[in-house]
Amino acid sequence: MWLRKKLGIKTTFHMLRHDMASRMKNSSYFDLKDIQNQLGHASIKITMDFYTHIDEETQQSKVSQWLEEDISGLINPEQNPKANQS
Repeated sequence: MWLRKKLGIKTTFHMLRHDMASRMKNSSYFDLKDIQNQLGHASIKITMDFYTHIDEETQQSKVSQWLEEDISGLINPEQNPKANQS
């Protein structure tokens, strides 16, 4: 800690763990169990509640894309492969 302060480094290893968990979650390559395992948490609740943070911009983009696809599927059901699955 003294070396970090001496060098003017404000980021901690703990902050890097949080960042890694959030980036893994946002990447869509990993599910929460993968992240839990990587961080070594005994409980998925710790991973979900404390280590993964919501990226508001990504969430807005996902919702917008979903709405656009959903509305498009309602207007043109033959162009929406998901509509034919039910």
